[in-house]
Amino acid sequence: MTDEQRLKELQRGLQLLQIVAAILLIVHSAMGGPISGLPALTERLKKMTSVLLEGMHSQNFNMPEALEGVSAQICSELNKSLTERDYPALPPELQATLRGQICSVTQEDNPVSSLIEERVQLYFKSFLAMPSSHLTAPPTPGGLAMIQPELAALAASFVSMVNFNKQVYMPFYVGILKSLLFSVEPQSSPREAPAAQVNPQ
Repeated sequence: MTDEQRLKELQRGLQLLQIVAAILLIVHSAMGGPISGLPALTERLKKMTSVLLEGMHSQNFNMPEALEGVSAQICSELNKSLTERDYPALPPELQATLRGQICSVTQEDNPVSSLIEERVQLYFKSFLAMPSSHLTAPPTPGGLAMIQPELAALAASFVSMVNFNKQVYMPFYVGILKSLLFSVEPQSSPREAPAAQVNPQ
């Protein structure tokens, strides 16, 4: 596999992970206390969302439809978790707001997605700045804790690629890789929905 192919795989994996992180942040900000401190629920929502958005870079992938499915499944999982712990189910108004926020997550300039992207870039820059002898990952920025294992694995792969090529090519190669990794691929824009109001974790 060439470096270009590896970089493309990393880019696509990172874009998927950023959407998953944005959706999880929306959910936790909207729900608050009733689902805080439930790592098993968060992990279940993360895996379910990742599976439903798998293939998002294929030409015939319908992103609005996929996000509708994600939002419906998340509301179903939340209601199940709430009722099992003697909480009331989500009111219809909250479900509608939550689904609208999830469906708008890939829209241009979405505030939650923009926040996640900025913090992912900060995390990757921190990774790149670490000495090669450093064995632990840098601190995870707020809002990214729920995807930390997957994010650290992608960052480590990226840094490994950069460090290898730094030994072979000129220094400007690092800048080229960074610009390619964080370039935006066109995505279909879901229907308009209210912007999420989020308190970053």
